Amino acid sequence: MSMSNDYSRTRLMCPVCRKPHEAEHVERNGEAFWHVHCPCGEHDVRMSSAAALFSKFRADTPDIPKDAVRKMNICILHINENCSLQCPICYADAGTEGWRITLDDLRQRAVRIKKICPSLVSLSGGESAEHEDILEIVRILAREFHFKVSILTNGVRLGTDPAFAAQLKKAGLRKVSLSFDTFNPAVSIRMRGRADLVEIKLKALQNCFDAGLNCGIVTTMCDLNLAEVGDLLRFVLKNAHNMSIFEIQCLQKGRRCPEDIQSVDREQIIKTLVNSGVIANLKADDFLITPVAPALGFCVHPDCGAGLLILAKDGEGRLLSDEFDQMGFFRALSNMNFWNRHFKKLWFISLFLKFFGWRGLRLKHRWLYGDKRNAESLIMFGITTLMTPERMDCERVKRCPNCVVLANGTVMPTCFYYCYVYKQPRGEQA
Repeated sequence: MSMSNDYSRTRLMCPVCRKPHEAEHVERNGEAFWHVHCPCGEHDVRMSSAAALFSKFRADTPDIPKDAVRKMNICILHINENCSLQCPICYADAGTEGWRITLDDLRQRAVRIKKICPSLVSLSGGESAEHEDILEIVRILAREFHFKVSILTNGVRLGTDPAFAAQLKKAGLRKVSLSFDTFNPAVSIRMRGRADLVEIKLKALQNCFDAGLNCGIVTTMCDLNLAEVGDLLRFVLKNAHNMSIFEIQCLQKGRRCPEDIQSVDREQIIKTLVNSGVIANLKADDFLITPVAPALGFCVHPDCGAGLLILAKDGEGRLLSDEFDQMGFFRALSNMNFWNRHFKKLWFISLFLKFFGWRGLRLKHRWLYGDKRNAESLIMFGITTLMTPERMDCERVKRCPNCVVLANGTVMPTCFYYCYVYKQPRGEQA
């Protein structure tokens, strides 16, 4: 399955006939669209409100060799469908009832996952912390299969059960990715259905900090909380000795999302963060696409996201690129050849030391293991644009580094799974 370097054309899935059709990139009034040629009727799908910046990210992407093979970077393992919250913006439309994975099924899937994604597993749901066997699930994956395990969670159990974070840590959990959208109770009601979630999530983070768990926050961003992006980053910088990742996901509407809640795109978020002044002299051009390293199988499409690497200390942040040759490192990654691939760990360490030195190696260790205390820390800030049925880009699917493993062992790119498989009954998924 070859990957194209021509970002002006693709095949886009039509949400009506569910078939892929030719589409080309067009720009109108400063916005970027896919113009789709479908027998159902030609139509435009808007991709970005800022065509110039959108196109810059594409232009900055190194070419992918025709023989490049995608490698799965992380496996998202769904362990249940139920969630006690009924968030209006939930893309999964999770309910209070639903399927839950058994421990036997877990072990069977873990064997398959180990073959395609040998190190990183992220537990998801529904609300994964509500699975009655969550501690045993973490223990099996971490101790028996030696995965680095993280959990995606709404934080309710972590915030209301003071012992839960320490129990997860003891079971072998490496990282918590906490859904955290707003500091405003009124916005929390609109997005998540409850005003008290702000305090619960803050308590959940503190419990994780006290347990020594590495943490990150995942923010679903829409028009309601767009203005808070600067405040959210300030919060992460203030707690950088305990946190490593701040990821924003552009809202993709589920079936129960109110019509008056509007999605925002990557470029709107970038503009708002730049204008917030949280990082001095930050410019839109400072944002970079995910590094591309074809020889390592890392070939992420430029439309999928963009971000920053931020040095944090004493609540302040500055760009990693201000002090290190970050772009030189990224270019070296993209130029890695086949011979290097056989010695990739040694090669990567030597390359990392060349561009970042021992100071960079210490930052990397603190980022991975959370041993930051009050020292200088590294924060990975990213904006992810997930696909929807009307924006299902076949070229992006080919490059997706994240996967879901179904009960029958089928490996499926994450966005495709959420759009076309997740809502089906479990029997049909198999």
